[in-house]
Amino acid sequence: MSGRALVAGPRPSQRVRLSDLRIRHVWPLWLALAALMYTGLDVYARRGVFGIDAHAYWLTGHHVHLYGATATTRDAYLYSPAFAQAIRPLTWLPWPAFYGLWVVLEAAAFAWLLKPLGWAWGVPALLLCGFEIYQGNVVALLAVALVVGLGRGPRAWAFPALTKVTVALGPLWFVVRGEWRALRTVAVTVAVVLAISVALDPSAWASWLHLLVRHPGLDPTLPYRLATAVAVTVYAARADRTWLLAPAMILASPVTHGLGQYLTLLAAIPRLRRPHTVHARRDPATAVR
Repeated sequence: MSGRALVAGPRPSQRVRLSDLRIRHVWPLWLALAALMYTGLDVYARRGVFGIDAHAYWLTGHHVHLYGATATTRDAYLYSPAFAQAIRPLTWLPWPAFYGLWVVLEAAAFAWLLKPLGWAWGVPALLLCGFEIYQGNVVALLAVALVVGLGRGPRAWAFPALTKVTVALGPLWFVVRGEWRALRTVAVTVAVVLAISVALDPSAWASWLHLLVRHPGLDPTLPYRLATAVAVTVYAARADRTWLLAPAMILASPVTHGLGQYLTLLAAIPRLRRPHTVHARRDPATAVR
C-alpha cells in the first residue's frame, strides 16, 4: 500500500440530504414565504377575491338553475350536478362558515399530502399552497384523489371525472398497465353516481353537457396540452413513475389563467413517491413478463 494518505469521501450516513435538514437550517425560507403569503393576503383583500371559487360552490344551494350564469363570469358554476348535489347540505351554512370550513378542508388535505416532507420542508411547501387555499378551489381534493386513486381506492378517480373532467387521467393509467379491476371499479362508481344524480335532476345534466360542448372560456391550447398529458401518463404507467401523473394533470387542466392553482397538484408527489402509499397493481392474466 502506498504511503500516500487517502482522502476518503463522506460516508453515505454523513451526506447531507434535504430530509436531514431541520427548521434551524431553513428558517429564512419560512420567513420569506410567510412574507409572500402576507402580501398575497393583502392583494386578495384589496381585490375582494377571497373564496372566489368556493363562493360559486356555495351558491349552488341558492340558485334555481345551476348553470344560469355565463361560464366566464364570476360565481359561474362549471362542475357536474353531482358535485353540487353532494355539497348541498354544506351550502345551507352561512357563507362565512362555509368558506371557513372549505379553507380548513383544503389546508388539512395539503398538510396530509406534504407530511412526508417533515416540518422543515413541509411548512414552506404548505405556504406555497396558500393562494389555492385562499381562493377555495378543489385542487387539494384532486391531489388527494390522485394519491388515493393510485393506491387502494381507485373509486377516488370519480371525483376529478365529475368536476374537472380533463384531469381524470387515472383510468388511462389503469388501461396502460392492464389493471382492469381498478378500471371497472372507477367505471362502476362513476356510473352509480351518474345514475343517482341524473335521476335527481336530469335537466341539470343536459345543461352541463351543453356547457362542456359550448364552453366559451375553454383555452385554445387545451387539445395540445391534453395530448401531451396523455403521452406523459402512458410513459409514466409503463415506467411505473406514479409521481409523473401530477405534472400530467397540470398539463391537462382546462384553463391556464389559474395555472398557479393547478401547480399545487405537485403537493401529491411526496406521497406518490412513498412505496407503501401507492401500491402497484396488475392483473396476473395481463401482466407483462
